[in-house]
Amino acid sequence: LGKLMELSGEELDAWLDLGQLGFVTTSKEATVASLLGIPLSRVCKVETEPLGGHGKRDRVSSESVEEYVNLVCHKKLVQDVADQMFQVKCSLEEMLPNKRLRELVTPGDLAGRIAGQPDVDPDDWRSHSVEKGFKDGTPQVEWFWEHVAECDQEERLKMLTWMTGMVRTPVGGFSQMPHRFTIQCDPDESHAAHLPVAHTCAFQLDLPLYPTK
Repeated sequence: LGKLMELSGEELDAWLDLGQLGFVTTSKEATVASLLGIPLSRVCKVETEPLGGHGKRDRVSSESVEEYVNLVCHKKLVQDVADQMFQVKCSLEEMLPNKRLRELVTPGDLAGRIAGQPDVDPDDWRSHSVEKGFKDGTPQVEWFWEHVAECDQEERLKMLTWMTGMVRTPVGGFSQMPHRFTIQCDPDESHAAHLPVAHTCAFQLDLPLYPTK
């Protein structure tokens, strides 16, 4: 997949048509050995596995590359962790039977509690944020929040991720963030020609004093 990410367009088609990529992927055992830093021979002798019923000699072409990517993703995200996910499922059902769980919460509610909420409420975000270093009457902070309100949900999530590293709103809203989002004034006039700077670990945005919205 790394090579596919590097190439695009005609360059990718030409590389695929040379038959450089087979319908195989790294075996689960080889992946584990690599992560643990141990020799593959201590785990197994199978380094690669064929995908989707294809033979090891089958080559990926520009016409079949989408099928190859889907097969690799399914192998890594579903098949390779099927045993572990089954054990997680069994353990959860021991603590809370599936029938009882469905009476208490819907699948969507459970996903939201685990992964957070997909919607970003600009008012909630602002009410749990702080501004530092701005003089009274400076409009840049107001322009920022106006821009957030004007964005759609997809754009807000991208902004949230860029500035905080969070891909969703925390369960319970922005009051549940590890620490408050901070907009820090960047008073350097030369930076008004630059983009803002985000510090994801600190949940902080350095906002220059732009002359216009």
